[in-house]
Amino acid sequence: MSVIESTNEQSFGVTLVDLLIIVVIIGTIAGIAIPVYFHQIDEARKTKAIEDIRMLEKEIDLYRRWREDEGMSPVLPASLGDIGRHNFLDPWDNPYQYASHELIPKGHQRKYYETVPLNEDYDLYSMGPDGETSRPIRSRAGREDIVRADNGGYVGPGTEF
Repeated sequence: MSVIESTNEQSFGVTLVDLLIIVVIIGTIAGIAIPVYFHQIDEARKTKAIEDIRMLEKEIDLYRRWREDEGMSPVLPASLGDIGRHNFLDPWDNPYQYASHELIPKGHQRKYYETVPLNEDYDLYSMGPDGETSRPIRSRAGREDIVRADNGGYVGPGTEF
């Protein structure tokens, strides 16, 4: 009887083919999940930069109103340091860029195609993930910038303006 019992026993070992199938399945899942994960991180950083720019807009407006309430001329801050944000970094660890048009020579403001300036009062933007920028927002260096445009009517990627 022991001979019959030993022939009916089944082996539950893992073969090389089983292991290869498991590796292929895990690789396929990772190949789909990893790009989606990095895309979501990039979108979250863009959203954070947009929120930061909106917050900075409010602080710049409060600064202007404060000066007016104190009997001073309601001018824009000369830099983000005037509102206590001189070390404020975007989600890519670059400083936010700000320039009052009162301090920029005419024609040197940021632009969108032939629209100069992009804003009438001031420029405020993040240089985006590449950390590079240029005056035209549709240029190679400016296209990833998160910009404030149309006097605050638009805040978002320069390529979507």
